[in-house]
Amino acid sequence: MSETDAVESFPAMLRRVLGRRLKPDAETFPDMFAGDGVFEYPFAPPGLNASMAGRDAIVANFQRIRKLLRIDSVADVSEIKTSDPDVVVLEFSGRGEGVITRETYDQRYISVIRMRDGSIVHYKDYWNPIALLRAVKGSEATRDLTID
Repeated sequence: MSETDAVESFPAMLRRVLGRRLKPDAETFPDMFAGDGVFEYPFAPPGLNASMAGRDAIVANFQRIRKLLRIDSVADVSEIKTSDPDVVVLEFSGRGEGVITRETYDQRYISVIRMRDGSIVHYKDYWNPIALLRAVKGSEATRDLTID
């Protein structure tokens, strides 16, 4: 699947890509997870949970992030086929802004999703932590991050 037009929301994009692999009543992103599902940020900066286990922890994480970051669009969605029908690999972009700073958020993601019985059991989200820091803390927070 390749989609260059922006979609309504992140959950809408996931419902479209996961299709029949996802239980039909999953409305929100947390609804898509198994009760014992795990969500990971392998490149999480300090102060952000790198791993959440269980739907309640995942919901709490996204409630916290929504206070810091607004994602207005998801686009450039590509699904990379795997040999395992329960594993989905996605590449996509997200754009928005920091809620407090109003700094632009422009991010590329690679997500590895493992499904079981219509639910996500493991979601590994790879992205650039500098883009997040700039949007949440302001451009001055990343100004000195140069390699000389």
